[in-house]
Amino acid sequence: MVEQTGTINDHINKVPKRLPIICHDNCSSHTTKIVKQYLEENNIQVYPLPPYSLDINIVKNLWSIIKERVSKKMFRDPSQDQVQVCQEEFHSIEKSIIKSLYESLPDRMDANLKAHGGIN
Repeated sequence: MVEQTGTINDHINKVPKRLPIICHDNCSSHTTKIVKQYLEENNIQVYPLPPYSLDINIVKNLWSIIKERVSKKMFRDPSQDQVQVCQEEFHSIEKSIIKSLYESLPDRMDANLKAHGGIN
């Protein structure tokens, strides 16, 4: 069991000493008996994601921002290399945007729970 839960321990030990919450999907490796048992024995609360939850997918929001920026640049100058423009926009995303999306997660999760996994 130690070998199979080593990855969990590696991350849990970095969490501040309060009851941790893990957010994961229904991937088979997340729902095995041994993982469930480990989480229960270690008082780790699990927030299960609905199979496909756009409401709490901050990466989708990030890609939307990048897509909009790329579209604007390509519209102004269609001769640009689209791959290069995508890479430039990806690397130019401000940390404040990522931080804001990350900080919105608790509210997104609360809304998702209140909607019983439905669309908010």
